[in-house]
Amino acid sequence: MNAHVFFRIILVTLFLWIVPTSAFAADLGEYKEYLQMQIDVIDQRFHREVDAIKGMYIASISNLVHQAVEKGDLDRVLLLRETIRKFEESIPEPVEGPLAEDADFARLQDTWERLYEEQLQNRAERMVNLHEGYDQALEQLQRRLTREGQIEEALAVQAERRAVAANEDLQGMRELIAAIRESSDTPRGPAPRAPALPVTGKYAPDLVLHLTFDRHERMRNRLPDSSRNRNHAVPHGAEWVADGKKGAAMQFDGNQDRVVVDNDESLQITGDQTIAFWIFPDALEARRNPLNKAYGGEGTITLEPDGRLNYYYGTAGGNAHPYQGFNSEKAIPAREWTHLAVVRDLSEGKLRWYMNGERVAEADARFERARASSAPLVLGRGYAGAFQGMLDEVMIFSTAIPSEDIQALYRSAGGE
Repeated sequence: MNAHVFFRIILVTLFLWIVPTSAFAADLGEYKEYLQMQIDVIDQRFHREVDAIKGMYIASISNLVHQAVEKGDLDRVLLLRETIRKFEESIPEPVEGPLAEDADFARLQDTWERLYEEQLQNRAERMVNLHEGYDQALEQLQRRLTREGQIEEALAVQAERRAVAANEDLQGMRELIAAIRESSDTPRGPAPRAPALPVTGKYAPDLVLHLTFDRHERMRNRLPDSSRNRNHAVPHGAEWVADGKKGAAMQFDGNQDRVVVDNDESLQITGDQTIAFWIFPDALEARRNPLNKAYGGEGTITLEPDGRLNYYYGTAGGNAHPYQGFNSEKAIPAREWTHLAVVRDLSEGKLRWYMNGERVAEADARFERARASSAPLVLGRGYAGAFQGMLDEVMIFSTAIPSEDIQALYRSAGGE
């Protein structure tokens, strides 16, 4: 069955369920009240999703500001800052002038426009489906009132149906859907090789942590989180370095250096999970933890002396048994950047390791759920030892990103 048809059937059922079968005024009034409540839900969801994309977009422009500062390009810094200011105030018109001719910014702008267009389409489709379900429910109410001889009441319902059908906003949404679909069927040229916004739109609602390390607020001693959860990190000894894999990165000395993120509820992931980051180990002679939460809980990653990695998660709710270890099988080199991603796909019962966007290992998941711990998330130090080297573009998602999108995640994070 078509998903939209199924959705409308559910809506009709809900409309019919919420109202009594006696007083007509209550019937129609509650139908309208429920319709408005669902409209509010759709609008709230739309604004949340757009805010998440805006946050990513602004963070990406901020990265371009940082690069312009490093090059001493004052004009570009001022143009980019003005773009950020306008964007924080409202949804801007397409950028023109020097920035529009800049290849990096053009790719960024194209990505924003595409993702914003997707959200407009999603909102329009939800609204159209909602109103179609509303009309079908009213039609059934109209038929019932007619059968019961309540002709005046049936005429009132008919008038409401006609008012909905004539709603100009709804007609505009239908036209928008048609226009976007027609546009999407028209070839728009090759897609940019490395999207400037990493995994937004589709996965932004599931992104619980994104530390780019590009905006270092030294005076406040924190590293901003670009996700909607604002899980800002605090460095302890770890040094901010301007020349990372993509923009800036964090350097760890293998001793006491670490970056700590408080134990927010959004990081207590017990279901599907994806962890991704760039790693540059200075040495491989000892066991070290580039990322640590709880090996018997939400998850921990251990870099082994041979360059392979182990991912652990479990049901103890801390650093204890029971837990499962999952080895990457393939080793990473020292003194080179490697992009790592580990996916805990509990809905499919699988664990998967990826290096530079390619799957290198897969295993059956032993536990159906992890157990949340009270431990903070720590980068650069853990139960096995302190990491020595650099980390960049650390992302954690509360979903299992499929293989075809891991490659896109790798490229968007700066991969070739």
